Amino acid sequence: MPRRARWHASSSTARSGPKEPSSRFRVRQYIQHLTKHNILVTEHLPFIEKSGSYWYHNYPFSIQLLPQIGTAGLRLISRVPAILKSYKSDITLIQREFLTAFSTTEGLTKRPRIFDLDDAIWLRLNFTKGFAKRIVRKMDGLICGNEWLADYFSDCNVPTWIVPTGIDTVRWHPVLKTLEKPFYLGWVGTSANFQYLYDLDRALHSFCTKFPSVKLLVVSDREPEFSYLSSKHIRYIRWSEEIEVQAVQLMDIGLMPLKNGDWEKGKCSFKMLLYMAAGIPVVVSPVGMNNEILNIDNIGFGPENHSEWIDALTVLYESASLRKEYGLSGRRVVEQHYSLDVLTPQLSDIFHEIA
Repeated sequence: MPRRARWHASSSTARSGPKEPSSRFRVRQYIQHLTKHNILVTEHLPFIEKSGSYWYHNYPFSIQLLPQIGTAGLRLISRVPAILKSYKSDITLIQREFLTAFSTTEGLTKRPRIFDLDDAIWLRLNFTKGFAKRIVRKMDGLICGNEWLADYFSDCNVPTWIVPTGIDTVRWHPVLKTLEKPFYLGWVGTSANFQYLYDLDRALHSFCTKFPSVKLLVVSDREPEFSYLSSKHIRYIRWSEEIEVQAVQLMDIGLMPLKNGDWEKGKCSFKMLLYMAAGIPVVVSPVGMNNEILNIDNIGFGPENHSEWIDALTVLYESASLRKEYGLSGRRVVEQHYSLDVLTPQLSDIFHEIA
């Protein structure tokens, strides 16, 4: 009989749980693959989103307080079915905290339990900063998306593994670019991360002024609003799970700008890896895991200021052969280090060791 492992996945952004990237890519995409390793997975989502926009957010904090407490209580109640069902399984995997920035009922799930995270979740609220370590100390294992995250929990005395967010290299793959389409600089992500894209506003404006045929392709839940980059240089595609791959495949250069801060060091370069899986050269901020991946092979550039961003984009724009070379190298790096074929056996070994 195969061992049964139940994964309890939760969302931590304003979008619904089933569409939340961490749920999709750190839990759901592994379920079918793990069956080949004799691990059966059942995912339990809350029936109330862990965070979201509500009517009371338009009012002062003093008015928000009681509704916030009530909503938090409902969110915790929505976890009860998953907690109870965890006792029918051999392993409980909790993907992020149950209630944003708080340690709550994670310790009521059945042991052995594993905590998985791919962001510096302890940085969300200063006054609850220690909650993440309180959760981890209740666990029998910890899976982190990168080494920087794992280092933060090194004093918790919990077995820890580093497993990057995997890429389905069958679904995300290169396609032959047609000559008829515009040249696209591309960015995919949630509008909550537009702040990083806006940091490139002046550089993108300068670049597109120099090369008028270039467009910025943005794939997100809403349209961006730039101060300098003209709308004529922007193409917006509303994100959906059905079109996300085809939208990224349109791109000629993939962008992942970041600030150089602790929150950004906790990111797991997933955007960058998607571009690479699609055979697209990357221009990314050399921060945290981005820099680690850049150092594996020649896959793109890591500019650090305005002029370096323009120079990097110009070099790639003017050389189709270099774009092809870097795109092929990026695809190879993903296949060798970040594909589901590589990471699924690692997860399987962790679960069997914990069980």
